[in-house]
Amino acid sequence: MELAVTEQIPVLDVDPFSDESLAEPYGYYRALRDAGPVFRLPRYDVLGIARFADVRAGLKDWQRFASTEGPGFNAPFNEKMKGTVVASDPPDHGVARTVMIKRLRLGRLREVEPLADQVARELLDDCLDRGSFDVATDLARPFVTRFVGRVLGVPVPILDLCVDGSIAGFNRTGPLNQRAAAAGPVIDQLFGVMQGLSKADMTPGSIGWDVLDAHERGEIPKLSSFTLLWNFLGPAFDTTINAIGSIIWLLATYPRQWRALRERPGLLPAAVNEGIRIESPLQIWSRVARAGLVVDGVAVPDGTRVAVFLGAANRDERHYERPDDFEIARNPVDQVGFGNGPHLCVGAPLARLEISSVLRALLGRVSALEPGGEPVRRLNNTTRGLASAPVRAS
Repeated sequence: MELAVTEQIPVLDVDPFSDESLAEPYGYYRALRDAGPVFRLPRYDVLGIARFADVRAGLKDWQRFASTEGPGFNAPFNEKMKGTVVASDPPDHGVARTVMIKRLRLGRLREVEPLADQVARELLDDCLDRGSFDVATDLARPFVTRFVGRVLGVPVPILDLCVDGSIAGFNRTGPLNQRAAAAGPVIDQLFGVMQGLSKADMTPGSIGWDVLDAHERGEIPKLSSFTLLWNFLGPAFDTTINAIGSIIWLLATYPRQWRALRERPGLLPAAVNEGIRIESPLQIWSRVARAGLVVDGVAVPDGTRVAVFLGAANRDERHYERPDDFEIARNPVDQVGFGNGPHLCVGAPLARLEISSVLRALLGRVSALEPGGEPVRRLNNTTRGLASAPVRAS
């Protein structure tokens, strides 16, 4: 097959990190997909891929689609992330991932599921007493904060800092724009606190306590305790908060889908998959091309940073019929909202458990769910979520 040369790759004058793009990305995502399998974004000196088949295949190919130079769009962040699970490849990646999988195994998640259900019910009691509530601020954020904080054993005084630091971390992953600059001090504060944590600071028996105990005993000597904690804390809050808020908002704005879920609660896992697909909590990431990377016949030069548009891939009409429609019966088990391949989000089972617990609580108590006002987007360089989403429930 004859390969395209770099000069033949289409150039697009779009800014994925502008306020306008972050608020309403789906129109320009179609333009990215239509431009070709690979396109150039000169504003940031990167190439990009946005079609489902290319994104999914690329995420599996860690040898030619490397994470070792970091997932971000600026050098200082990538340097800081060295050694973490998102900025490593096999064999080092396997060390961090094995530590996380051991602590997030199915049996352990089943142990904490009753806690998730309890926290969801308690919060929903407060919300339903008012009749109307904000999905983002009254339910999604406090649920994840309380539940994950207890599962990871994080000291209560720093829980809000962990959430804000998670949001800031994803902002810092983008280019060095105003959002990334504002995120810097928040991340520095969180990193400073985390570097001072020891096993004694964590709740005994929690995942955080277990990780630091294993580190102290030399079971996992290749990683620092800070790196281990960041692997858990960094991605644990923001994306799951986004997912819960977005899925409930979708169900409120698509009443037929809410009724279908109430009539057939067995569709709950499918609803989670469809919600993650249509409003991917993580929208964009990056990798670095290695020699031999070819994307649908286009050769990508060695060392080139490639923007991976997860949110665009999940709405690719080449793969999904009517991709902009929210249809829970679709059950897109292959969606790439959690990534794919060796870097498939190791916390995805925990996120699914959290989302499912909140939805079960709603299904058990709410017959009618509808928007209570206009939603407000929380703009972030790499994630997509809601700052506010008022609903009425009865």
